[in-house]
Amino acid sequence: MQDKNIPTEFIRHSAGLKTPVQYIKGVGPKKAQFLNKIGLFTIDDLLYNLPRRYEDRSSFTSISNVIIGQHHTLRGKVLTFGLKKTKKGASIFQVAVGDNTGVIYAMWFNQPFVKRYFKVGQKIILYGKVDLYDAPVINQPEYEIVGEDENEDDSAHVGRIVPIYSLTKDVSQRFLRSLMKMVIEKYFRFLPDVIPTKIRARNKLVDVAFAINNIHFPANDENLKRAYQRIVFEEFFILQCAIALKRKNVKIEEGLSHKVEGG
Repeated sequence: MQDKNIPTEFIRHSAGLKTPVQYIKGVGPKKAQFLNKIGLFTIDDLLYNLPRRYEDRSSFTSISNVIIGQHHTLRGKVLTFGLKKTKKGASIFQVAVGDNTGVIYAMWFNQPFVKRYFKVGQKIILYGKVDLYDAPVINQPEYEIVGEDENEDDSAHVGRIVPIYSLTKDVSQRFLRSLMKMVIEKYFRFLPDVIPTKIRARNKLVDVAFAINNIHFPANDENLKRAYQRIVFEEFFILQCAIALKRKNVKIEEGLSHKVEGG
């Protein structure tokens, strides 16, 4: 068993990055199985589990200001919800979400199970493309129920650019984002920087700690850009090193094959 809040100079630096996720505080064996399904087995996997997109939650669009045909991030409260059937038997689950400027409807098709996640009065964040039927709607939006403890969690979930990760149905954005924030804050300093200082300086690259922090939780767009450039360069650098090593081994093997003893 591990954790006990891990460090101990993080179980000898890079070896500790291979610590299974189940030993991280708040995970355990059951949640670890869900994380394993999306390829997250170790702390190192979490640190390099890059977001698939970002939401700028430092500024939300008011419902009255949405533009039909565009994607928006909205914040409001659940006013009412219901499930209905079409003439062909398909199910439509609809949630009315309101802010102090208007109402918009979130709709899910053939997903009746979604109903169990909602309660009237909940705070909710929606993201998706706005369409217009009889009223503004967002079909199949990405959503997040905002907990009552939001003020304790602000830095990870609201009031900033937030990461959106690939999930399974058993892992919520809120859980994974909270886990990522905790893991990054606790363990990023133990990441080895594979790019030598001279190469980083020559290419004007940030160090690995800055890159991992800002690829997940960027302070601003510029920091995200610099973090992304560093991560892309690192992948290219590792690939080039691997190719160089392979070529070197081939040359050594070829040289050995021409050796003749005793002649």
